[in-house]
Amino acid sequence: MTRPSFTVTSPLTSRLLRRIFVLSLALILVLAGVRAWWEYRQKLAEADQQLAAVQATQSRPLASSLWDVDMKQVALQLEGIVSALPVSYAAVLEHGRLVAERGTRKTRNVLEQEVPLVRQHEGRTVVLGQLRLQVDLTQARSQALRAAYYSMGFSFGMMAVVSLAIFLLIRSMVSRHLAATAQHFQSLRVGAGEGGFEPLRLDKRWAGDELDVLCLAVNHMQENLASTYAQACQADRQAKSLARFPEENPNPVLRVEANGLLGYANQASQGFLAQIGGALGKPLSEPYRSIIETAVKAGEIQDFEIEFEGRVYAFVVRPILPGGDVNLYGMDITLRKEAMDAIRRSLSEKEILLKEIHHRVKNNLQIISSLLYLQMEYVSLPQDKELFHESQKRIQAMALVHEELYGAEDLSSVNMRDYIPRLAERVLAGAALPVQLQCAVDEVRLPVTRSIPCGLILNELVMNAVKHAFRPCRARAQSGVLRVSLRSSGPQLVLEVEDNGPGLPQDFDIRAMPTLGMTLVSSLTEQLAGSISAHSGPSGALFRLEMPLETGAAGEGA
Repeated sequence: MTRPSFTVTSPLTSRLLRRIFVLSLALILVLAGVRAWWEYRQKLAEADQQLAAVQATQSRPLASSLWDVDMKQVALQLEGIVSALPVSYAAVLEHGRLVAERGTRKTRNVLEQEVPLVRQHEGRTVVLGQLRLQVDLTQARSQALRAAYYSMGFSFGMMAVVSLAIFLLIRSMVSRHLAATAQHFQSLRVGAGEGGFEPLRLDKRWAGDELDVLCLAVNHMQENLASTYAQACQADRQAKSLARFPEENPNPVLRVEANGLLGYANQASQGFLAQIGGALGKPLSEPYRSIIETAVKAGEIQDFEIEFEGRVYAFVVRPILPGGDVNLYGMDITLRKEAMDAIRRSLSEKEILLKEIHHRVKNNLQIISSLLYLQMEYVSLPQDKELFHESQKRIQAMALVHEELYGAEDLSSVNMRDYIPRLAERVLAGAALPVQLQCAVDEVRLPVTRSIPCGLILNELVMNAVKHAFRPCRARAQSGVLRVSLRSSGPQLVLEVEDNGPGLPQDFDIRAMPTLGMTLVSSLTEQLAGSISAHSGPSGALFRLEMPLETGAAGEGA
């Protein structure tokens, strides 16, 4: 058997740092874009207000000059308008004919407005012409981009500092202790168990945290294993020392002759005979007579266990061919039974410990989700609140995996038939319209390293359907339907998410989408060594994920 490698090839801290960088960079780009858009809108609002002020103050004088046909005065007034910021071009038109203009007229990146020039004459409103004004928006865009660049620089610096701090803290507080624990397990030898195992000691001050509890559990397990191994070694030595004549053997030895009668029993067998009511020259009672007959007919060794005189004995029924006699050899296995019971109790303790770990992880993820909810109360922009809400959904998808493991008998894998409907229903609870969920999931169990990425992909696809297929503007007469299926097709697993919405754009490419959700879907698909495709059918959008059924190298790296 090939010895496995215990060398860390992909440190947890490095992978965590890379993921923090990727997610933080995506968030910084989104926030910078929002900042640039907001700055640009502010500049547009200011320009619009200034144009309104110019129109309010200059339209009446210009109308008077046109009425008096004083074109020189009109030109001077236009010169004054252009010289005042932010107007870059001003012109007066009389029934569509250009009368006077100042500045350079542009057709792109400008805000243009026209206002009629009117004069009251003899109780009538006479339209004399139009005043055309333009504001150059090039500088406004430059200022908005500059503000976005400053925001990106500051956010990137803060991200680098926080990521480095997290990296150093995790490496100092967690990673090095996990590596020390792995080296300790690697150094354990079963042969040394009779004399005791070297206890695990972590290079840290006792704080009562999860690592300290793990250290105590490991040392307690080693003590149980050492005691059990010592008892097993003692029992083995006793068995090897019993190669003496039946009368000297402290364990029961009996012989049943071919006619079915008990022909011989040593002194150690008296307790066994008293227990079953047997005696020399008589057949053994049921069910032992049937066991002897089965051994003779099959020509194979049979065995059974019985308890007498406060001890547990294992008997081997061995036929002696071709004579037809049968020998019964008994051995005291009381210590072995006690050792097996101790091992079962120790395994039960480990299962309880693993369930507690999954419970703690689920609770910690729920705390993070609650902190994000509290932080949303201090966020004013709807776009930022949506980002926090989506992050909550992703954290709840990971917490649901640990919740499934905590309540399952098998602690190594997740039942996807139970997990997928629960996850989809939680995400659809936030939809603006009622949505009918249709699930068709095969009986598939996936390990944690594959069920969490698969759950995150499903979370993103269902959230995408909620945002785009089941929007509030959707016709009420058409009810929302979401179909989710997971089936095994040969060596592949196929996950499909289909809605009855308006479908996808013709040029939709999931790998080219700049959103964080689609970026996560593409990244997690590569992690699962799978492929994902998107189609727009007659009933709506369909996303199809194919991945290997067996755990591959890519799944192990999660």
